[in-house]
Amino acid sequence: MMKQVILTLAIIYPFLVMGQNSGEITYKETIKVEIELPEGMEQFANMVPSEQSFQKVLLFDATQNLYKDAEKKNGEENETSSEEDGVQMKIAFSSPDNQLYCNTENGRTLERRSFMEKKFLIEGKAKRYKWEMTGEQKNILDYTCQKAIYKDTSQTVVAWYTSQIPVSAGPSAYAGLPGMILELDINEGSQLITATKVALKVLDKESITKPKKGKKVSEEEFNAIVDQKTKEMQEEYGGSGNVIIKTTISN
Repeated sequence: MMKQVILTLAIIYPFLVMGQNSGEITYKETIKVEIELPEGMEQFANMVPSEQSFQKVLLFDATQNLYKDAEKKNGEENETSSEEDGVQMKIAFSSPDNQLYCNTENGRTLERRSFMEKKFLIEGKAKRYKWEMTGEQKNILDYTCQKAIYKDTSQTVVAWYTSQIPVSAGPSAYAGLPGMILELDINEGSQLITATKVALKVLDKESITKPKKGKKVSEEEFNAIVDQKTKEMQEEYGGSGNVIIKTTISN
């Protein structure tokens, strides 16, 4: 009788693990820093870090998910400083308070983007990616992952997903694979997003909520605002010996 009980548990347990479709995944998001130094300051390029990392969190269940910044510890800042030949450079990196909500049943998204201390809300539809399966495998956090590739005219994305978490979702706006994406490599390391912790669990009803507080604009309107403000900043500061640091974060 005891052997039958043990055998029954051994058969049922894998299905309990495989069937978990909600939880929280922590990601480390690393971006390369693009540097534009004024003429005559090229020798200070080595004072600027080549990359910067941020912690992100994906909250998900079978019907929706929310990708946002991880909660920061008290006093935690992304800041670096260096000095060379009497020149001191202090750089404070800040990740905009962006959030991306996706309803996986109807494919609708609601994204909050922060720009110039203002918040905007952009409604949209999740992009459908034409993934190419490669058959390659590797382990991430003890999950067996499959490799898939997406290419278009502006980017090459390498995704590693696991069917052991049976939810078609992932960090940022990337999804559409038969399982959870645990790693993304965008444009050969320009942006690398890797899962550092997976916690499969039942979430509170209030855990996944749509972003609030922001001016509702279209994608085109938001891009126009960014282009205009960037042009104004370049005209005001670009020729004054200031260092302009560009980073690209996909959300």
